[in-house]
Amino acid sequence: MRLLFLLLALTPLACAVPFSVPLEQCPTRSVAPGVPEDSALVVHYLGVSGFLLKHGDDVVLTAPMYSNPSLAEVALEHAIRPDSAQVDRFLPPEADAAQAILVGHSHYDHLLDVSDIARRHAREARIYGSPTTRHLLAPFPDLDDRVIAVEEGDLGDHERPGRWLEVAPRVRIMALESHHSSQVTLELPFSPQPMPVHVWRGGLEQDREDPPRTASDWAEGGVYAYVIDFLAAPGGRPVFRVYFQDSGTDEPVGYVPEALLRDKRVDVALLCVGGDFHRLRRHPEGILENARPRHAVLGHWEDFFVTQDNSEIDGRVFPIPGTDQDAREFRSRAERALRGVDPESRVWLPCPTRSRFTFVAEDE
Repeated sequence: MRLLFLLLALTPLACAVPFSVPLEQCPTRSVAPGVPEDSALVVHYLGVSGFLLKHGDDVVLTAPMYSNPSLAEVALEHAIRPDSAQVDRFLPPEADAAQAILVGHSHYDHLLDVSDIARRHAREARIYGSPTTRHLLAPFPDLDDRVIAVEEGDLGDHERPGRWLEVAPRVRIMALESHHSSQVTLELPFSPQPMPVHVWRGGLEQDREDPPRTASDWAEGGVYAYVIDFLAAPGGRPVFRVYFQDSGTDEPVGYVPEALLRDKRVDVALLCVGGDFHRLRRHPEGILENARPRHAVLGHWEDFFVTQDNSEIDGRVFPIPGTDQDAREFRSRAERALRGVDPESRVWLPCPTRSRFTFVAEDE
């Protein structure tokens, strides 16, 4: 059935001319002359839902994925594993200094490479995620004291803040309870209504003895969005505030509680394009109106069934198969929503590895 829904999802656009971004047109943003980069926030898109966030010496990663198993390997339940050569080639050197790796949910396209990156590159980083995240990483005993399961009592939601967790003296995070959208919707001849398909649901209640082997072994677990604050000084005021989600949600699930926004608006929102956002209630409009970011960077839009080498060969970045119109539509809807919030705000559709943005503080 899993292979069937994937093939059906791809069929309607098989003959379409796909949207793509030429590598030479991948967006970037540099600091203005005279502004030291150390005082800015660097946002480097790594691919899928992976971002590198850097402010001064502080570095936070959202779970990167470079191994990118093929569609056939995923659909046919072939064994998948981290591709260390791809990680070594594309992971930026700054990732070695990461203090945290944030996992929004535990599907393979978010968690597969985290163990490899944490063990060989970001060796001091703590990994934050759900209890399922911890259970899935249990077969790596050298990570045991570095995996932090954010428990229910620490979570915030759209109505109330959760507990701030200190990542470093000048970095704190807050996990917000969120949801995962259906991946696709099928139009079936025997069904009067479109059928949403949400695979790999559920979570784990005990540690795995062996590493997950196939895509379906990576259970979704709890789904979190995160607020990430970079502080002016230990215990001080936030200079940059980032909102991160790795799955779209119905309004108002996963939104930033108003009590936080009274203290500081969101500077950069990192939003998820992938998934069946058409069936969601006001996504992305709702979260943009809620967070009122100065910039929105859209992730999880490109074809993650091929490795990044493929873009180097083709000279272009293509969207997830069968979603040709989605990235453009999502960007247009985000731009319209932000114009109503702040005409100076920008929306960016980045390319993996090639798109690196630097943003200055609001009062500079």
